[in-house]
Amino acid sequence: MPSQADLIMKSVRMVIKSKNEKKENSGYTTAWGEIPEHLKFYIANEVRKFKIQIIEYTANASAFISFVTVLSLVFFVFLVFISITIALTIGEALGSLSVGFLIVSLIYIVLFSCIIIFRKNLIFKPIRNFVAREVAEALELNKEDKKNQKIEEHENY
Repeated sequence: MPSQADLIMKSVRMVIKSKNEKKENSGYTTAWGEIPEHLKFYIANEVRKFKIQIIEYTANASAFISFVTVLSLVFFVFLVFISITIALTIGEALGSLSVGFLIVSLIYIVLFSCIIIFRKNLIFKPIRNFVAREVAEALELNKEDKKNQKIEEHENY
């Protein structure tokens, strides 16, 4: 897949080529004859821009998912080791290692039950809000890009 720089250079070459090629359409000057070509060029550039934005959003989402996966794995390993340490410490204090592991297991059962009971407030709402905020930011950036593009086009004429 061509890089963004290659796509931009190709677009610049197309603009230069279309400006250099003067065609006549039914006796009129090239301005009316070039409208379909400019329209095709504009649509093609918008499609390319949309594809690049989709790739960018997908890459950001993939990076975020990878980061969360690695962070979760590291946290899980930490949790296993700290749980074993706590279970051994409680077991030694009570004189029975199995009682220490039982107490730690009961703590995890209570935590798991609380997570299940309050899953909407603890899991679903924060994730939904995060995704909604990211999508809203992406759409706002897209609007700003279009606004800046219109300003640049206006300045070029």
